[in-house]
Amino acid sequence: MRVRRRGPHPPLLRGRRGARRGTRALARLHRDGNVGGGRRARCGTNWSLDRNLADRGERPPCERRPGGNQLSRVRGYLLLAVIAATVVIVDRVTKIFVEQRFGVPYGPREVVDHVLFLTVTRNAGAAFGLFQNFRVAFLLISAVVLVGILIYYWRLPSSDWSARLGLALVFGGAIANAYDRGVKGSVIDFIQVPHWPIFNVADSAITVGVAVLLVGTLWRSGRPRRA
Repeated sequence: MRVRRRGPHPPLLRGRRGARRGTRALARLHRDGNVGGGRRARCGTNWSLDRNLADRGERPPCERRPGGNQLSRVRGYLLLAVIAATVVIVDRVTKIFVEQRFGVPYGPREVVDHVLFLTVTRNAGAAFGLFQNFRVAFLLISAVVLVGILIYYWRLPSSDWSARLGLALVFGGAIANAYDRGVKGSVIDFIQVPHWPIFNVADSAITVGVAVLLVGTLWRSGRPRRA
């Protein structure tokens, strides 16, 4: 007669194995930051994704409040509208002033010794007097650029303020010059500095906006990534 070797009861053995598996799983949860529930627990499930989002200035999906994306986009477009409107208003006021006060053409008149001159002229080309007599082409290009800025602006992360500021300046300058070309057929330029084409406030806004975009891009590319 075979005598059965005594050992742990099968259900008890299964219970011990299950307990060990549960302990190991619990340890993994503690290690990955998934214990305790809540927002922080859910954010720890994919560290590489969280780091990539942080490098782009975005929050992980678990940290985004319901409706927060839409709210940040609305605020971003309000910023775009305010900055662009400011550029357009200042550009229009200065152009009307120099046209009515001095006439077209006028100058050059030295404002700051050997540095800044007032030279009022009409420009039928692009910014800084380039490519004269291409009015329709520049209107079409301006329309494409403006639509492209609006689309790209929608996709910007809420924390990328340098890109938002730069695009808003470019948007306002492009609208101001496009208005003059469409309504008056030409743009009034009146600011002249040595060794540089005559320009206006809208041209200055476009130039500063592009510079802000470049500086922001270089700063982000040179910033060390999180380990």
